[in-house]
Amino acid sequence: MNDNLRNIIAPSVLTIFGLFFLIFAGVTGQNAFFVFGASGVTLAGVVAVLNALNLFKKSSRMIVVGVLAIVSVSLAGLNYKSIMDPIEFNAARDLRSVQAVQKLKDLRVAQMAYKSTYGTYVKDIDTLLKFIQYDSLPVVKSIGSVPDTLSEEQALEQGFLTRDTTFELVQSAIYTESYMAEREFPFDINKLIYIPFSGGQKFVCDAGEIERNTVLVQVFEIRAPKEMLLAGLKERMINREEDLTVGSMSEPSTNGNWGE
Repeated sequence: MNDNLRNIIAPSVLTIFGLFFLIFAGVTGQNAFFVFGASGVTLAGVVAVLNALNLFKKSSRMIVVGVLAIVSVSLAGLNYKSIMDPIEFNAARDLRSVQAVQKLKDLRVAQMAYKSTYGTYVKDIDTLLKFIQYDSLPVVKSIGSVPDTLSEEQALEQGFLTRDTTFELVQSAIYTESYMAEREFPFDINKLIYIPFSGGQKFVCDAGEIERNTVLVQVFEIRAPKEMLLAGLKERMINREEDLTVGSMSEPSTNGNWGE
């Protein structure tokens, strides 16, 4: 095997690999950074083949090598960025989503309390907050004890047990110690209606009625639009996401869409 043939084997293999990845990118729809990388490998292989065949003058060879070095470093940076961008986006999205979901659960509890008090859900998020802060709920407390030989109703009839109805602020009535112990993040009533990391944007609230089996059913929906929740992150990635919502204006459901 002559020296020229031996010298072009490795560059030829590099070129073939580059072409393979270019075809793979076209068939599978890889992103632009992948295409740039495959193109760089192919170009490097072609240049290496030409160099092995001594088709470059020494001065030209130095220029080509310098250009390839710059292109390679640039492509390496772009490829690294293409890998890190989704990782950083997912981490930021998950942090924001967890906090938003916690607030949506808190607001759902408030909506349920509002409906039990007034017979309907509230449409305005500010009105819901005022209800939590300033309104009251009736709380029935039992006084006394139930003997082992009696049922609760018998204890009431015989006077061993009495019940007293008092009124308690909504905030303390629905956000009890046991409820708060299960929360992952600190509770701040003044920030409850604001979407985390949105720069002060409020959750979008709606309520109304829908007909199911000839019966009117009360429904509500509280939503964190993805553009507000993910503000400041990569637009091309935001477009793949969906709003975070609890409740529904088309179905009699109080579930969230985060997979609970």
